[in-house]
Amino acid sequence: MKIWLMVGIGLTVLYGGLLVISGVGQLKGKELSTKSSVSTIIIGLLIVLTSVLLVSDHRLVFGLLILLFMMHIQAVMNGYQLYKKIHLTHHLLRLIITISLLLLVFKGMKS
Repeated sequence: MKIWLMVGIGLTVLYGGLLVISGVGQLKGKELSTKSSVSTIIIGLLIVLTSVLLVSDHRLVFGLLILLFMMHIQAVMNGYQLYKKIHLTHHLLRLIITISLLLLVFKGMKS
């Protein structure tokens, strides 16, 4: 397997896993609705699953792109629900991380 693809998939699985942990923490913390917490967990699990399956089917990269976009929407909604405003720097950093992950995966698929 190509090294860039392995790194991209590994980091994307880590990112999805951290989202699952975050969602479980949200459930225990009760600051967000159960629906928001469960959505974060489900999206995180789907990111992990899609990333792992990406090894055998590169077409799943489009599903990964959609899931990462959905996570951005969920993060903005959660942030607004918690703080009643959008923290632009947090979401820009999240966007940079997402773009970096996708670039690694695309680079690995191309080489």
